[in-house]
Amino acid sequence: MNVVPLRTIVFQAMFVLIAIAIQSYIFRRQLQVSPRTSIEYAASIELLSVVAGWVLFFIVESLLPQVLRLQLFNFIFLISGRKGWESWGSANGDRDLFPQLFPQAGRTDFAEAGARRTARRSV
Repeated sequence: MNVVPLRTIVFQAMFVLIAIAIQSYIFRRQLQVSPRTSIEYAASIELLSVVAGWVLFFIVESLLPQVLRLQLFNFIFLISGRKGWESWGSANGDRDLFPQLFPQAGRTDFAEAGARRTARRSV
């Protein structure tokens, strides 16, 4: 079964287009080159950085322990049902990413802070 992280792909494409536009404007002003040349420079640099970032991501992902790898894939593929960072500290057993990365912070402190903030908004 093939699963495509469509939200991640769309976000990455939009981010690349915005970055190319901003970089080409800066290149055109600072390097005083033609608009076409500045867009070519910006697109080349941005696409190289995106490819390097994804290669680095997959290298690091292959080195992660299984529990963190599953949490990372859940974050990438299933982020649509969550509402921000406060869901990372929720009571999901040993599969929480936040307590594994920051064990000194404690598992419930983060979730309780998010619950208190949500309760204050509803009052």
